[in-house]
Amino acid sequence: YRFRRGTKADFSEPISVVMAAYNEGKVISETLRALLATHYQGEIEVIVVDDGSHDGTAAEVERFTEREPRVR
Repeated sequence: YRFRRGTKADFSEPISVVMAAYNEGKVISETLRALLATHYQGEIEVIVVDDGSHDGTAAEVERFTEREPRVR
């Protein structure tokens, strides 16, 4: 095995992002859109964990998942 500097990998590993959210209902959709708009070449999934929000965060994430299958 020999390390080669300056070469790009032909394959980007799939990643999962686990994001905790608490009372983020007003900004969660914008945050998810920004996260998914990254230029990462591999597959990405985002798992949102609602930590007992009282402002509709979970409902907002549910609406987002209806149109974006990479978010759970």
